[in-house]
Amino acid sequence: MHNYGSQTVYARLRRSESTLLWIAFFGVRLCIFFFWITPAKAEVALYLSYVQKIDAGLVPYRDFKFEYPPLTILYMLVPYFWGGDFIHYFKYFRLQSFLLDSVAFSLLCAFRPRMRPWSYLVCSSLLGPLLYDRLEGFLMFLMVLAIILRE
Repeated sequence: MHNYGSQTVYARLRRSESTLLWIAFFGVRLCIFFFWITPAKAEVALYLSYVQKIDAGLVPYRDFKFEYPPLTILYMLVPYFWGGDFIHYFKYFRLQSFLLDSVAFSLLCAFRPRMRPWSYLVCSSLLGPLLYDRLEGFLMFLMVLAIILRE
């Protein structure tokens, strides 16, 4: 009977830690997303120019210099379909990065709780606006996915 009670207490503590993790995640991410002014808009403008060249029929690596791996083209194309001008592209690029960051965090919480999602939260937050204004968010998502699929 005592063992069952301790398991219940452990489950409650686990749920409260999970709730605290998500509150911290969204609090930090909203601060990064809305309040941290970033000079990295130039990177997003570069991604938009690549996508516009692709939309015009040019082929990356052949018709223009494209210094990123081929899979990143898909990541750059998705926000373009939601909005083609810079303002919309920038907003949707950040939103896409935020969604992938949230998925990566939830995957870590669900499948790798011993890996301490707190460490992911702290380390990824150190990137600041680079997490959402560059390809680092996409690369972090792919790394988390690789860690989870490894087992």
